[in-house]
Amino acid sequence: MFANTIIALVIFSVKQRFPLTSKILAILRPVKDPTEDRQPLRGICATFILCVFLNGCTVESQTSTVVTESSTATAVSDAPANVEISTPSQGSQKPAETGFAEQPDLQPPLAADESNSSADYTPWEWLSDEQSTGIIQRDLRLLKAANALLASHRIAESKTLTELIDASELDTDQQIELNFLKVRHFLHNGRFKYALAALNAMTVRHQLDSKQQLRFARLKAYTLSHFDQPLALIAALIDLYLNLPSGSEQTAVGHRLWSLLTAVPDAQLLEHLALVTNPVEKQWIELAVAVSAVAHDPFLHDQALASWQNDHPDHPARNLIENGLSTDSLWINKIAVLLPLSSNNQLAAQTFANGLTTQHNANSSPDKPELMIIDVGDNPRGITRHYYDAVAAGADFVIGPLGTEHVLELATYGDLILPTLLLGDAADIPLPLSVMQFTLAPEHEGMAIAQRARNVGHTTALILQQPSNWSTRAVDAFKDEWHRLGGAVVDSVTFPVEETDYSQTIKEALNIDSSAERYRHIKQLVGRSMEFDPRRRQDIEFVVLSADSNHGRLVKPHIDFLGAHNLPVFATSHIFTGEFNKIRDLDLDSIEFADMDWLIDQGANMLHLKEQFEPAEPVAKKYERIFAMGIDAYNLALRSRTFLTSADARYHGVTALLEVDEDGNVIRSVKWARFKDGIPTLVQTFSDPEFTPAQLRFSKPDTPALQR
Repeated sequence: MFANTIIALVIFSVKQRFPLTSKILAILRPVKDPTEDRQPLRGICATFILCVFLNGCTVESQTSTVVTESSTATAVSDAPANVEISTPSQGSQKPAETGFAEQPDLQPPLAADESNSSADYTPWEWLSDEQSTGIIQRDLRLLKAANALLASHRIAESKTLTELIDASELDTDQQIELNFLKVRHFLHNGRFKYALAALNAMTVRHQLDSKQQLRFARLKAYTLSHFDQPLALIAALIDLYLNLPSGSEQTAVGHRLWSLLTAVPDAQLLEHLALVTNPVEKQWIELAVAVSAVAHDPFLHDQALASWQNDHPDHPARNLIENGLSTDSLWINKIAVLLPLSSNNQLAAQTFANGLTTQHNANSSPDKPELMIIDVGDNPRGITRHYYDAVAAGADFVIGPLGTEHVLELATYGDLILPTLLLGDAADIPLPLSVMQFTLAPEHEGMAIAQRARNVGHTTALILQQPSNWSTRAVDAFKDEWHRLGGAVVDSVTFPVEETDYSQTIKEALNIDSSAERYRHIKQLVGRSMEFDPRRRQDIEFVVLSADSNHGRLVKPHIDFLGAHNLPVFATSHIFTGEFNKIRDLDLDSIEFADMDWLIDQGANMLHLKEQFEPAEPVAKKYERIFAMGIDAYNLALRSRTFLTSADARYHGVTALLEVDEDGNVIRSVKWARFKDGIPTLVQTFSDPEFTPAQLRFSKPDTPALQR
């Protein structure tokens, strides 16, 4: 009580004499970490030190000279009249002050390739460190504190501190940092139009050094990913690609760029081509147009790539062409395909064979390899004999077998002497370097959900799953990846598939009953009824829904009705039947799910590609994913040498963007779609390039799955 009185008196006196200090106290006091065990005396001393320290640092007025938000928002293409950017002039630059170089770096580098040297300094330390007195002036300390608050995801406090900064007191680099900080505030608050206008208004672009140029390019691409402007995003990705040093990030950006280029209809690209003045961008577009019409034919596709590359040997697309866009199959004369065509899985095996042979027939190369399809039957124990038969028949490459039992048998007892693409998971069995594993296992989608949630900044999850083998596998993979990324699972609920009313299950998962119980208790205490709205639990940021479409349509309406409609819901591909049905799937609205391009991409180029691959017999919707897997397996075989020798190799398949890790696993970077008015619509999934995980607000061991 005594301590609180002293603090109140100190703050009152500070408000009278030092208005700036009063504002800073108002910012920092409400957001002090409640878990931090600070003694009252330390709090009193720290408050008093801050007040004394900032004596004489006040100014009569503060002017926001960087990015200011208009009261009305207009279209993205609006001129940056809604923002004001400080343009550093020679007169605003200040000489370096003694001791400045010994301070932590000005810009807390949030990007993946930079070290966050200022992360060790808290906002409070930037404002109260006595050693900085006379070395770093007031506005620079405010800038550093605002950056530190932003890195801690305390956006409102960071924004308030930023508004106290007088940009004219900063030098050129510091003003540029202040402009970036304002852009970050817009992005964190979802004001993407303002962020884009602020970036477009940065007329000091020519004054940016290489690191600032790279940061600008990253933020521009990320901001544009929130708009339906593919051509503008393509230009931004080209700029980012050119600013990145060669390496894994440049490779990833290059393939993201290629995915966008090949998704835009040729007519739109050609129309845009007439307006492009940047020669590098023009050549990227010309390349995409050149290969678009022949994308289904590996031979003509390679010819188009080679012809373009001869005309542009030094273009930065060369790295992608040599690492997966083109094939390297002249060394393959015969491919043996091992499939259980006479087994309980014969429909899946036959569908896979149809997809593979469809792609083979579309290959117009006179030197294409011969296909030899071998029926391995239902008994896994005979698989090694079939493999050796393929070797004896002169096969250079083996695709298969299909199915976990056959794969495990061959991996355990077979001598895999040929380059092989296994169609299943060999678990932890050591394999030769020339062996790859390709599967559509649900574990991949569980991991994809964890990565998607992490990229958008979530930290706590609620799991709702149906009791099935595939669902359990997806959830277990999600948990493993989610914990590795630093996330927490608040609760995991298994709902019974035999029921049709999940209201009570969802109520318990969202703690709605607990809210109602609290109301009843308060009603008894006060002796009268009150206005009451049940409140869901607040310790979850998103929902993982591992369910098929039938059960998803029963679960999602209850989530919405019980006040959790604003919670993002991520699901596996099982939530989508593969058939677009606006009326039936209306109850799935706003659910995001991971799936393959073959099913969810309804763009003109994908529809044209599917027309070229029209199978002789219609494929049942439940097997369309297997058909697409057959197409990709054939193309992986043609690129196998590239994948086995280059870590940067990628293939833009119809199931996903494919790469091979050091253990030979084919990794699928799946596309994401969101149900809108009952129809899946592709969504861009660019991760925030400057996102840093906030401290978990909730952390406890996983709750065992509840059977309800």
